Amino acid sequence: MNTVIDTHKTIFILLLVIGLSFFYRLGDAPLFDRDEGAFSEATREMTLNKDYISTFLNGEPRYDKPILVYWFQLVSVLIFGINEFAFRFPSTVFAGLWIFTIFLFCRQHFDNITSLIAGIIGATSIWTIIIGRAATADALLNLLLVLTMFSLFTYIKTGSRKSLYLLFLWAGLGTLTKGPVAIVIPFFVGLVYYISKKQWKPWFKAVFDPAGIVIFCVVTLPWYIFQYVKEGMPFIEGFFFKHNVDRYMSPMEGHAGSIVYYLLFTFIIIIPYTSILIRIIPKVKSFREDDLDRFLWIWFFFVLIFFTASGTKLPHYLLYGATPLFIFMAKYRNMIKARFAGMIPVFFLGLIVLFLPEIVEIVIPNLNDEFSAAMLSEAGGAYNLSYRVICMLSLAAFTYLAFTRKMEVWKSILIGGVINTFIIVHVLMQAVGYVMQAPVKEAALFAKQNNYKVVAWDIDNPSFSVYLMDITPLRKPSVGEIVFTKTKNLSKLSEYEIIYERGGFALAHVKEDSN
Repeated sequence: MNTVIDTHKTIFILLLVIGLSFFYRLGDAPLFDRDEGAFSEATREMTLNKDYISTFLNGEPRYDKPILVYWFQLVSVLIFGINEFAFRFPSTVFAGLWIFTIFLFCRQHFDNITSLIAGIIGATSIWTIIIGRAATADALLNLLLVLTMFSLFTYIKTGSRKSLYLLFLWAGLGTLTKGPVAIVIPFFVGLVYYISKKQWKPWFKAVFDPAGIVIFCVVTLPWYIFQYVKEGMPFIEGFFFKHNVDRYMSPMEGHAGSIVYYLLFTFIIIIPYTSILIRIIPKVKSFREDDLDRFLWIWFFFVLIFFTASGTKLPHYLLYGATPLFIFMAKYRNMIKARFAGMIPVFFLGLIVLFLPEIVEIVIPNLNDEFSAAMLSEAGGAYNLSYRVICMLSLAAFTYLAFTRKMEVWKSILIGGVINTFIIVHVLMQAVGYVMQAPVKEAALFAKQNNYKVVAWDIDNPSFSVYLMDITPLRKPSVGEIVFTKTKNLSKLSEYEIIYERGGFALAHVKEDSN
């Protein structure tokens, strides 16, 4: 009976943390550009076009991602309407399921408290919070990758046909979410694991299982075939070559990085638990002692190496291999003994948020980019007394946790992580949204109120179209048109009248043709 009660308690606690990390104040911040704006506008246009096979962004075909997440966003929008909450809601559900799946998997191998800790660390790591609240495909992909990998390990240990078929199902849905990456990771992790165990036959048997291949094809191929028949070679060139092969082979959209990029980001994406991760690094030797550890280490290192070799580098790619780290930090949590040193990342994040206004003031005079300086000049309106009070109270709590002897070090860090989560979702995201996106939303609502037909010029903020509730063609403005652009671009126009300006963004009426 006590075990049942303990299980119910751990589930209740985990659900509370998931609610804080992913659902609390979900719709308060404006949509962030570019990704949230692009996904959301493509979904909005789907509701207008009634085309549920292809996606469009400002009237142009969008081949960036497959269709699955758009279908979920479409359902959410039909239920909740066109708003930030509706676009983000599917991601928060998938993020919560991702964390709960980790908890359930850990319960098969560890005790309730270790399983709970793995879930809490996963839910309150900084990049999980960001991705879990974003109207993009990544929360869904992470859920499906975790389901695929856990099914793979279960098959490895038990030979269960059910697990094998689930593996193909989840991989198929992942491929329908973000493409080949959902196949590449489990394929090579499984291969390396079996090689390390000198067992080739089970790997070949799993990969070429006829029923599994049928399941994968039934789930995946219909949309790809329909999309190809409908769009032809532009789809193949846009999706497979540009957004997969080219993205991997060379940097896209300025997202380059050095060979140590992901190695450094390994310790950033799991803030504020960096100190625990550093302490458990020696446990990599458990690779030789425990089959689960072997599988998890191979999973993490494959993702690290694979994306290090990629030309395009984005921090959230590393989350595809972060789940093993969440489990390791929970399993080996007692290795960390230095209380104050362990709390340093917790303090660091809290101090950054507290002194963000001062940091911005220092940065602005040193910026060479006129647009960035104008945008950050709006930052003062994001910081009020409540902002400061919450940050100060949090730092007081961190100080107590850093010096109290009434609990283990890992408990202090975990509690600090939950408090930091509250700071991020209650204070930081709202402030960043106010600075970066409030002018875009305000400009769009102003244009909508005045029934302006707007073109966007030399700017990449698709959320503008979402709030305008209309397509915004991306092109050079003509005489008599209303243009949405960065303020610094207005000097390229011969004659214009500014009708809205804030934070580096402007709406202008073009009086004469541009140069």
